Amino acid sequence: MLAKLGPESKYGPGVIIRPSSAGPTDGHSGFMPGYQTEVLYFPDIKVSIAVQVNSSAPRSTGQALRAFAVDFATIIKASAVH
Repeated sequence: MLAKLGPESKYGPGVIIRPSSAGPTDGHSGFMPGYQTEVLYFPDIKVSIAVQVNSSAPRSTGQALRAFAVDFATIIKASAVH
């Protein structure tokens, strides 16, 4: 069962499914004091990206990590040989 988080976001058992400019993502983020993690799977290109940094600012850092992962996936998608 999936819970609605927003207009296009859904949350299942530990996984958030939502759209991005690189295609749909399945993922999860986490914060512990001193650490921030973002893990995303891009099923359209079959790529997973995990990013972890040292940080004590969870909200702003988490948004930046997601943006980085989506930008990186966009580069991978554009350079993929079909």
